[in-house]
Amino acid sequence: MFLVLSPWRSQTRIPGPESVRPSQARGARLQVVFKTEACVYYNPEDEIQREGRPDNDPEIHYGIIASGNSVVKDSICRDQIQQQLGTGCLCFEMEAAGLMNDFPCLVVRGVCDYADSHKNDRWQNYAAIVAAAYAKELLSVMDATSVEQADRLERIMGRGQIHAWLAPPDASANFNEAAGHHHEGTGQWFLDSKEYLKWKTTACSSLWLYGRPGCGKTVLSSTIVNDLQRIGIECLYFYFTFTDTRKQSLEGAIRSLLMQLYRGNHGAKEYLNEIFSPGCRIRSLIRP
Repeated sequence: MFLVLSPWRSQTRIPGPESVRPSQARGARLQVVFKTEACVYYNPEDEIQREGRPDNDPEIHYGIIASGNSVVKDSICRDQIQQQLGTGCLCFEMEAAGLMNDFPCLVVRGVCDYADSHKNDRWQNYAAIVAAAYAKELLSVMDATSVEQADRLERIMGRGQIHAWLAPPDASANFNEAAGHHHEGTGQWFLDSKEYLKWKTTACSSLWLYGRPGCGKTVLSSTIVNDLQRIGIECLYFYFTFTDTRKQSLEGAIRSLLMQLYRGNHGAKEYLNEIFSPGCRIRSLIRP
């Protein structure tokens, strides 16, 4: 959830800005939200007219918040990432990158920058107020029984220990990248094929998908994973890739699949918890 809060509350109509003049810097269009002394470079020919808002009440936006440890320098980089992730991506954050993979949590952030090269400290206080207000509102409506039923910290830390022990390559990164290339109807011809439908409904069956490099097997595979997850079929996946040495071996695949089993299958979780030992090397268990 992403909130935008205006500085003051007012019931009077606010006129639109005089103009929004993106400037050209290193080939990037820097979107200017309002004219200040900090925005001195702009081209009048690139004016973008913005509609006025009827009031200063908070606006609430729902969508995906992308998390990563790379800097989004300008609007070109930002728009490229958004194109890969789809139009549902609202914004990007860095501080919580990777946290939710191993530590179940909700990240509440106030967003005030439009790119890392386009900052203004005057916006930061408003973003901090929004984050604090939303966190307080969330805590006020949380059911106490749901908190009691939540995983205890020792269980969460146990998952972190298993993750560190298995040290699995992250197959979800490849899956998300491939899924970002989906368009409406991508792979539907395959999902409707008799071969796929027979494989999906037949226990202990195999389906071999082959093709030349670059023909779209990875994107099609992500379509299959999405389809299986949508109907509630437990699905494990792994991508072998030449760009990551950890994803080029059978050992890497087994580590990744074991971690996926641990996260989604109670029986596998209990078994791995039983055999886990800080002094035991996982390599000795997965090699014949």
